[in-house]
Amino acid sequence: MRFTTWSRLSPSELHLDLSRAAHVYVLNVDATGQAVLLFPMAGGGTQNPLPAHRALVLPGKQHGERLGWSLSADPGVERFLVVASVERLEDFEAATAKIPAVALGGGFTATPIADDAGRDLPP
Repeated sequence: MRFTTWSRLSPSELHLDLSRAAHVYVLNVDATGQAVLLFPMAGGGTQNPLPAHRALVLPGKQHGERLGWSLSADPGVERFLVVASVERLEDFEAATAKIPAVALGGGFTATPIADDAGRDLPP
């Protein structure tokens, strides 16, 4: 698993390769303590469950465009929680439904990024 950020204010991605198909949940807590559910996203794009044995990049694509999460501009440490389960975690989903979430087309957003963004970064 690798998290890619090109700069503090540019969109970010999570790279992963699962050994088994799984439901994946990604949460972010910014420096101010604000928690946000980054994945799965409402409104389209890549959805759970995610396939095994395939290089995946979250948040994924929509209409053929790569998406990236825009993180907080507040200085400080960003914390991430990535949960993967072979079964859907309905209780976890109910708990995370009570916090802000990224949704395509509203609220916190995932932003299209250039196709060549990050190509010069090491794996």
